[in-house]
Formats: sequence, structure tokens, C-alpha cells
Amino acid sequence: MNARIAVLDDEHRMAEVLAMVLRRDGHEVETFNEASLCLAALETARFDLLMTDLKMPEMDGVEVLRRAKALLPDLPVILVTAHATVKTAISAMREGAFDYVQKPFANEACRALVSRALEVTRLSRENRRLRGALLARYGLDHVVAQSPGMSAVLDLA
Repeated sequence: MNARIAVLDDEHRMAEVLAMVLRRDGHEVETFNEASLCLAALETARFDLLMTDLKMPEMDGVEVLRRAKALLPDLPVILVTAHATVKTAISAMREGAFDYVQKPFANEACRALVSRALEVTRLSRENRRLRGALLARYGLDHVVAQSPGMSAVLDLA
């Protein structure tokens, strides 16, 4: 699945290295060096994944995660950090992070993590689409009833 991925890191070089790794797999990657610019882009454009650094001067990655999830609850977010601790990992997971990767990371491990996150996104979207199709076809709105008893049952349902 070729995806649109937002990469946020205050270190320009790190964002570009990560983007280069992801582009090799055919993904469209947009890099950001400021949290506010990344969050503004999330409001106006469709992304399939957000990868954000944990330690940044403007806003830390957990706060970016919180705000991104408030905008797009189904968006998977992967935190990238050189400062991984059990406390930050637990905090990130409680806030809804898909996972986190520790710097320096192996390209293959990072690519596998991105692939898993995108597969979860794909399955979630397909599930929503199928549920919508089922509801549209077999929902209570399409039941035709003329008898007062059946109308009462439908009202109750």
C-alpha cells in the first residue's frame, strides 16, 4: 500500500533520512520541522500515518500525538526517539500511539513497523466501509411495515 506519510522532526536531516527510507517503498512523504506546521497540514490534507520525534523545542511528540488524535482519531502515530524510557513509552501508548522506534533505527525494522501501521489503517478503513454498506442495505430504515404491531416493533428497535 503506497501511503501519504507526514514526518515531523526538528532536525531537518533526520526528517529527510526517514523520508528517504519511506520513499524507497513508494510512499509519498511530507516532512515538517515544526509541530505547528505539521498539525496545520493534518487539518487540511489526508495522511495515512504520522511519524513524529519525541523531543522537540516547540512541542514534544506526546503533545503532537494528543493533538493529532483529536483531529484524526484513526490516524496511526509512530514516535521516533533517541530518549526512549519505559515511562515515555507507556505515556505514548496511553495517548494512542501505534508504536515507537528508537534512534538510531535499523531501516528494515522501521519499514516493517510502518508497514504494520499502514495495514491496520487499511483494515480499519475497509471495516468502516463494509459496515456502512451493510447498514445502508440492511438497516432498519429499509424495513417496510404496514401493520401497527410491526411499526411498534420497528419503533422499539
